[in-house]
Amino acid sequence: MSLVGDRKIYTSEKGEKLLEKIRDFTRLDFSVIAKIAISFALLEYKKIEQAEYDNNGKNLRGINIFGEDDVLFHSILSLINGRNLESSEFFGPKSLSKTYLEKGLELLESAMEQSNDDKLIFFDKLVSKVTISEDFEANIKSDELKIKIGKDSENQEDVYLELNNAETHPNPHLAVIGKSGVGKTQFLFHLLSEIRSVSNHRVNIIFLDYKGDVASNGIFTSKGKFKVFSLPEDMLPLNPFQLDSYSSKEIRMSARQKTKSFSSISRQGFGDVQQHTLTELIVSSYDKRKTSEKKFPDFKELFEITKRHYEEKNKAPDTLYTIIKDLSEYDLFWNHQADIIPFSSILKESFIVDLSKLLALKELAAYLIIESIYNEMSLLSDSTVNGNYREIRTILVIDEAHHYLSQGNVFLEKLIREGRSKGVAVFLASQSPKDFVNAKLDLKEQIEFSFIFQNNNLDVNSVKSLLGINKKEAQEITTNISRFKPFQCITKDKYGFRIVETIKFYET
Repeated sequence: MSLVGDRKIYTSEKGEKLLEKIRDFTRLDFSVIAKIAISFALLEYKKIEQAEYDNNGKNLRGINIFGEDDVLFHSILSLINGRNLESSEFFGPKSLSKTYLEKGLELLESAMEQSNDDKLIFFDKLVSKVTISEDFEANIKSDELKIKIGKDSENQEDVYLELNNAETHPNPHLAVIGKSGVGKTQFLFHLLSEIRSVSNHRVNIIFLDYKGDVASNGIFTSKGKFKVFSLPEDMLPLNPFQLDSYSSKEIRMSARQKTKSFSSISRQGFGDVQQHTLTELIVSSYDKRKTSEKKFPDFKELFEITKRHYEEKNKAPDTLYTIIKDLSEYDLFWNHQADIIPFSSILKESFIVDLSKLLALKELAAYLIIESIYNEMSLLSDSTVNGNYREIRTILVIDEAHHYLSQGNVFLEKLIREGRSKGVAVFLASQSPKDFVNAKLDLKEQIEFSFIFQNNNLDVNSVKSLLGINKKEAQEITTNISRFKPFQCITKDKYGFRIVETIKFYET
């Protein structure tokens, strides 16, 4: 829940005049100026006493000023004042935020006057105030993610997951395995909520919800500050055609990737002619956008080109045609007619995608999201390492992962193989260890953490492969797993095998 909710703050009469003066000079939005003013005052004054100002000026909504940074600003002000501020002390008519805003506006006016109305000098003055120590980024981004997950069933010792300890764990990827109703979803809820909390919401989480039971859990979504997109009712603010570069080579490579994605999801697959057709149609849709400000097409534009092609060739609609048509009509992804703002960076968002109502398009929608995540990840610099701890930027969570693992999703495989160095982790929830050991996508070597809950459909060889143990150990463990109670699981860590009584999210 937001710390500011829908509450407003009123500037003083003088503050309103300063806001308008600064807005006319910078052309920035009032809320952006307010956030800069508060930040500038924090840099200049550090701790200041709450002051009295009138409330006769402009009203500003807290959510517009702070956005998702309300926890950060609240933490800074609480730290400066040596105590946890009440919400009304943090933001409101007589709050510290108002005092810093008023002081900051005066500082911004002074900086304007000193710059002689030169914007470059003005902004240079603001930037020059910001000094960052060399180890600051590492300290705030690479903190230890040590999460209590339950108790050892033998000795009742607390069991912790050290997710980003690069010294003891080569990668952060994780599998949660078990049949329905044995506690794996509750385990995931607890784990993800704690990661968000421990990292002060710096670690972003993208959750692909196959059945819809995650998106409908209001306590979990609120605690983790997740946005929820229920497809097809909602539109995901993401365009899968957006590229970093729009050279002919990049466009054609992307078109071929899309074609492979569509073909792999289709039950019948696409023949050579269909694959060539789709690639050329996608390239043509980019060509139509060549002179536009936004050089990437959308599914509506792709379908118009596809429809025209089929009419000109007198071809009957087939699987390819139907898929493009459905993606166009359902408005699953951002298009140029949409009145919402698309993600500027998918890896800087935390959200849940409810795929439960999509039926035949579930796997394709997930595939396109995973592809977009990988494409953005591939452009990142390596994540920072602070001591033994590697920064984790984003976690992709895939529920009912067996539906995707069996398709040989090339982008999912790349995410898992390359994600460690980029600070991207993948959590997979599935029903059987067999799902992680198949001909199309064998991930057993890449999964660092495995949590196996009660399951009656266990294969000794897949347990052996996933846990990296010998056959005798696997036989004994497989027998034990079939007898587990709900919320019990087995995992392997530096201490050996543990049977863990996991923490239930609904009890936290």
